[in-house]
Amino acid sequence: MEVKEPEIYYGILGKYRQHFSDPMLLVHSANQGLTTSTMDDLIRISRRSRESFAERLSISVKTIERYKKENKSFDPLKGELILKWVQMYLKGIEVFGSARSFNNWLSRPAAGLGGIVPDEITTTTGGINLILDELIRIEFGDLS
Repeated sequence: MEVKEPEIYYGILGKYRQHFSDPMLLVHSANQGLTTSTMDDLIRISRRSRESFAERLSISVKTIERYKKENKSFDPLKGELILKWVQMYLKGIEVFGSARSFNNWLSRPAAGLGGIVPDEITTTTGGINLILDELIRIEFGDLS
């Protein structure tokens, strides 16, 4: 499917592609600490609010703003989750063509995930991995 927002998609994909081709690099980057610029990229590509992601990270928007002001990094667990969200959104946009279409899919029960709403399992890397697996099945037409 053609990506409807190519300048955003390819700009962010280029920035993070290596993290997703090498799981050790993703873990290493998370352990080194991610700044809020990665969160800003996530918000740009996902078309979701900072509040939405703050809630999933169990921190306040004020804390994220303070991190930005003080150039402070997220702890490794939060950093890994943010990188996995970026990976999930890049794959979702690749499969569905836009963030809007992917967000729509995330908000509805998915047969390939046992009828659960995908967005409900985005609070863990394990849940995101299940979504990534489902996106690959959809991409290749395996809708069983």
